[in-house]
Amino acid sequence: MATVPYYSYTPRENKNRVLFGRAKELAPGSTFEFFVFAQEQRQLPQWIRLGKWMSKAEVLCKWYTVGTKEANLVESKEPRLVACPINPLDIASHRLTTFDIIVMPPVSLLTNTRVTGMCCELQAETIFHDKPDTKRYVPIGMSYFTGKAAEQ
Repeated sequence: MATVPYYSYTPRENKNRVLFGRAKELAPGSTFEFFVFAQEQRQLPQWIRLGKWMSKAEVLCKWYTVGTKEANLVESKEPRLVACPINPLDIASHRLTTFDIIVMPPVSLLTNTRVTGMCCELQAETIFHDKPDTKRYVPIGMSYFTGKAAEQ
């Protein structure tokens, strides 16, 4: 993983941006992993902009079809380690067993999350940079604001 320097700096801004706290820079060569769920394959942009300073990032993707050998559906009674950070508002709280919290207002993220229930088991791939020889588990049934916040 690339070096992530922190610094405190309050610049003069003429745009409506948050101007307090610590800034976190993305180092050249940093890699990030995320999952997009869709009913059908769509063309994703080759480049996207990230963060407050709109840093340019290349998108490399691989499509999986759920239910195939490379993206098998498994019903898990025992907790499985999830492959990526999760927004706690997007998954039902009864599926969570253990997790660490990354405080990142306005909504914190959950990492090292273990869930029960239906998951998609992705086979080991070289596209997974940090652990290319390890299977990944992604929870099935997540949706925007599916947690307790949506019920209130």
